[in-house]
Amino acid sequence: MAERQNIPLKYLQQILRELKDAGYLESRKGPGGGYVLARKPEEITLAEVVRAMDGPIAAVSCVSVFSYQECGCPDPENCTLRQTFKEVHRSTLAVLDRTTFADLCAP
Repeated sequence: MAERQNIPLKYLQQILRELKDAGYLESRKGPGGGYVLARKPEEITLAEVVRAMDGPIAAVSCVSVFSYQECGCPDPENCTLRQTFKEVHRSTLAVLDRTTFADLCAP
């Protein structure tokens, strides 16, 4: 897989361990062993994996759903920058929430 995706083996191993720790993979020992998905690929969205691996998806904390923090803006409801990042966040989530591991494997 590392060769096919052109990424260093150590980096791939780190990613696989993190995915296992987050409950997305199970490991099997012995002949034919390795990693397998813990759930059906149709049930795993990119949004949940990105959150597990990288934390909040929002580019700025004041638009995050799960990790909201005030940014210090004097008028957050009318802040045009915040409104723009809200739109970016909604658009990003729309793609990540509907994309599953099965979608990534489809030809």
